[in-house]
Amino acid sequence: MLPLGDGTCPLGEVSRIASYLAGESAGQCGPCKLGLPSIARALAALIDGSGGIEALDVARRSAAGVAGRGACSHPDGVTRFVLSALDVFTEDLAAHVFHSSCGRPVRGMLPLPAGPEQEEQQRLVVDWTRCHGHGLCAHLVPEIVDLDSQGFPVILNIPVPAWLEKDAQQAVHMCPALALRLTSAAPTPARTAPMAIPAPSLRTGLVGGASSSRKQITAG
Repeated sequence: MLPLGDGTCPLGEVSRIASYLAGESAGQCGPCKLGLPSIARALAALIDGSGGIEALDVARRSAAGVAGRGACSHPDGVTRFVLSALDVFTEDLAAHVFHSSCGRPVRGMLPLPAGPEQEEQQRLVVDWTRCHGHGLCAHLVPEIVDLDSQGFPVILNIPVPAWLEKDAQQAVHMCPALALRLTSAAPTPARTAPMAIPAPSLRTGLVGGASSSRKQITAG
C-alpha cells in the first residue's frame, strides 16, 4: 500500500500502472493480447482529455470482457486494480470525464521498474511529418496501435513486448509512408492539461488506515 498525496492525479497514476501491466503479459491469450491494451488505451484517453465518457465506457466494457477469461491470473489482477480505482476515485473521474482534467499533473508517485534493461527496450514511434494515416500499422500491430477518428495511429505508450517485436518490425518495414520507427529513446511525457480545477474535498485511494470504511484499490 502506498499513499497518494493531493499533488498528483490519481487516475493518471493508475493509467501508468495499467499501461505497464499491459506490456508485461506473455501474449498467450486474447485477454492479454487485446483486452489489457484496450483498457490501457482507454485510460490514457480519459487522462489526456480526448476520451470523455466514451473512454470510460470502453475501459469498463474491456475490463468486464477480460475478467475470468485469461490463461493465467494476470489479466484478472489488472482488471481488479483498474475497476477498484474507478470506484474509489469518483470525484477525480468526474473531473476528467466532464472537464477533461482534474487539474493535477501525473508525478509518477507509484514506482515502476527503472534501469538499463528498461531504457534499452524499444518503442514504436510515429514521424508525424511523414504519416498520411494509411492505417496499415493498426492492422499489423492492433495490440499497441489504434486509429483515431481521423484515421491516424494512436500508439500505446509502452515498450514493445518481446512477443510483438516481429510484428512491430513488420509494421515499420511495411509503412507506405516510412513514418514508423523503433527507438529505445525515453517516452514522451504525457500531456498535462493547463485547466485549473479545485481538488475534490473528499478523496480516498491507495492508502491504509485504521478506518474500516476507507476504500482501497486492490490488485492481484
